[in-house]
Amino acid sequence: MIGTKVNVIAVIAQIAGIALLIAVLVGIARLRTALYLWMTPSASDGTRPRPTIGARLKPSLSLSVMLVARTGLNADPGSSLDTWILRPTPGMRIISLGLASCAVGLIWTVPELSLGTTGNAAITMAACYSALFIGTYELRFDRDMLSAPNWLFQRREHAFGDLIDIRDDGHYHYRFRFSDGRTLQVQKYLVGIDKLLGYGRQWIDHNIRG
Repeated sequence: MIGTKVNVIAVIAQIAGIALLIAVLVGIARLRTALYLWMTPSASDGTRPRPTIGARLKPSLSLSVMLVARTGLNADPGSSLDTWILRPTPGMRIISLGLASCAVGLIWTVPELSLGTTGNAAITMAACYSALFIGTYELRFDRDMLSAPNWLFQRREHAFGDLIDIRDDGHYHYRFRFSDGRTLQVQKYLVGIDKLLGYGRQWIDHNIRG
């Protein structure tokens, strides 16, 4: 009889332990989600673009990377007459330079990672090009138009009157989709991005209503 009571108590203790573990894991997951949402740029009214299908399937950025990337996010963006000028946050520039420097340093100093002179040179050029693109990125928008450079530094213009959707890719970009079938990939960590997201949301609502 005593042995049966001991077994019952042991089972109850195990169930309680499992329930506690599940509660802790759920709490950690909810805390991470809350931190992720807090660190993700939002529109001036607090709303955020919905994630793309791909963003739901692939891992998101680490919280430490997001924390660095959003450094300087709340600074005042540049402007010229009636045009807003959005540039990468200081944190995003630090990340791009850090990743490029790390990649270049590793392939040239660690023999096991070397791809030969040609391969190392190609990676060095790609890393430097990427850091240059991110560091010099400049998005402009006024009441009617939005323009940003592509990876070849060619500036593309889009009309807000054609904007129908904005999605979050879960990493470093927002995807703006237009009724003419074109898309624009916009860097996420830009000083003043909240103004662009809020203004874009207003245009989407206007365009949907027709």
